[in-house]
Amino acid sequence: MVTVEKKLIEKYKMEKHRLGHLQPRYLEVFEYRTGIADGDPHTQKETGKEFSISSTRAAQLEARVKYELEQF
Repeated sequence: MVTVEKKLIEKYKMEKHRLGHLQPRYLEVFEYRTGIADGDPHTQKETGKEFSISSTRAAQLEARVKYELEQF
Protein backbone atom coordinates (compact mmCIF):
# COMPACT_ATOMS: atom_id res chain seq x y z
CA MET A 1 0.00 0.00 0.00
CA VAL A 2 1.26 3.46 -0.89
CA THR A 3 1.34 5.86 2.05
CA VAL A 4 0.23 9.47 1.96
CA GLU A 5 3.84 10.53 2.52
CA LYS A 6 5.06 8.52 -0.49
CA LYS A 7 2.32 10.01 -2.67
CA LEU A 8 3.33 13.48 -1.52
CA ILE A 9 6.99 12.82 -2.35
CA GLU A 10 6.07 11.55 -5.81
CA LYS A 11 3.90 14.61 -6.40
CA TYR A 12 6.75 16.83 -5.24
CA LYS A 13 9.14 15.22 -7.72
CA MET A 14 6.67 15.77 -10.56
CA GLU A 15 5.62 19.30 -9.58
CA LYS A 16 8.85 20.77 -8.17
CA HIS A 17 9.19 23.09 -11.15
CA ARG A 18 5.86 24.69 -10.18
CA LEU A 19 7.16 25.60 -6.72
CA GLY A 20 9.61 28.18 -8.03
CA HIS A 21 7.80 30.99 -6.22
CA LEU A 22 8.93 29.56 -2.87
CA GLN A 23 12.33 30.42 -1.46
CA PRO A 24 14.88 27.67 -2.22
CA ARG A 25 15.34 27.12 1.52
CA TYR A 26 11.77 25.82 1.81
CA LEU A 27 12.48 23.19 -0.80
CA GLU A 28 15.84 22.28 0.73
CA VAL A 29 14.25 21.76 4.14
CA PHE A 30 11.42 19.70 2.64
CA GLU A 31 13.84 17.53 0.66
CA TYR A 32 16.04 16.95 3.69
CA ARG A 33 13.12 16.25 6.04
CA THR A 34 11.43 13.75 3.70
CA GLY A 35 14.65 12.06 2.62
CA ILE A 36 14.55 13.18 -1.00
CA ALA A 37 17.95 14.83 -0.55
CA ASP A 38 19.87 11.83 0.76
CA GLY A 39 17.50 8.87 0.84
CA ASP A 40 17.07 9.02 4.61
CA PRO A 41 14.13 10.89 6.22
CA HIS A 42 15.07 13.10 9.16
CA THR A 43 13.22 14.29 12.25
CA GLN A 44 12.18 17.89 12.70
CA LYS A 45 14.88 18.23 15.33
CA GLU A 46 17.58 16.90 12.98
CA THR A 47 16.31 19.14 10.20
CA GLY A 48 16.37 22.17 12.45
CA LYS A 49 19.91 21.44 13.51
CA GLU A 50 21.07 20.89 9.92
CA PHE A 51 19.64 24.23 8.77
CA SER A 52 20.30 26.19 11.98
CA ILE A 53 16.61 26.78 12.61
CA SER A 54 14.24 25.60 15.33
CA SER A 55 12.38 22.33 14.89
CA THR A 56 9.18 24.39 14.92
CA ARG A 57 10.42 26.49 12.00
CA ALA A 58 11.42 23.32 10.13
CA ALA A 59 7.86 22.05 10.59
CA GLN A 60 6.45 25.36 9.33
CA LEU A 61 8.56 25.28 6.17
CA GLU A 62 7.64 21.65 5.53
CA ALA A 63 3.95 22.45 6.05
CA ARG A 64 4.14 25.33 3.56
CA VAL A 65 5.55 23.09 0.84
CA LYS A 66 2.90 20.45 1.58
CA TYR A 67 0.19 23.10 1.39
CA GLU A 68 1.48 24.34 -1.97
CA LEU A 69 1.58 20.78 -3.32
CA GLU A 70 -2.02 20.18 -2.28
CA GLN A 71 -3.06 23.19 -4.37
CA PHE A 72 -2.04 21.47 -7.63
